[in-house]
Amino acid sequence: MKKLGNLTSQMRQRNFAPTTEQTQKSSSDGIKHGETGSSKPSSSVTQTSDSNLAMTKEATEGLTLLKPFLLERTDEDQKWVMPFAEDFNPDDLDVMRINCEVALEGAPDETIAQAIDQVWETLSCEPLSVHAYQGYIEALSDIPRDLIWDAVKGILRNYVYPTPPKPAHFREQVSEEMSSRRLILFRINIMAKHKEYIKSLKERDNAIHK
Repeated sequence: MKKLGNLTSQMRQRNFAPTTEQTQKSSSDGIKHGETGSSKPSSSVTQTSDSNLAMTKEATEGLTLLKPFLLERTDEDQKWVMPFAEDFNPDDLDVMRINCEVALEGAPDETIAQAIDQVWETLSCEPLSVHAYQGYIEALSDIPRDLIWDAVKGILRNYVYPTPPKPAHFREQVSEEMSSRRLILFRINIMAKHKEYIKSLKERDNAIHK
């Protein structure tokens, strides 16, 4: 049987529950749109973005630790590994859920604007209108802040078409990872709802093997 090792203690250390201020996305986030839609985030906004990105990276590291236990299955009855790991503590599910939610939180508008600007400048694309620019931001608003930059890297490495990349091109670069994170959160939520039942099963198993 697989062991989680020091997973639960690491997850507790990575309990970065976002504050209301951090999760709010509003028009006053420091973006100044010009006629062509270019963004000019203020220095204070950039510092806040860097702090939030670090928080997201920590949460993502915690989520990465969970993947082998929630995406792999046991040979017996095709069940997820985690509830049956010897040192899995159901009481840690709430911390795990918070980390997963942070890792799935959409990037703020100013981060998406910076990502679009980098792609447009590097590929020498024609400037977007203000309305089109806002449309791109809205279409990419659910992509987490760490993955938006993975999307940029993927486009800059692989995009070879004469027309500018569409929002779908950004999304397809990270769609697999986003699906994986959503699946992990979905399974953690299911286990959290049945936490007491999982506890009783583990207590029974422990009593049998004593």
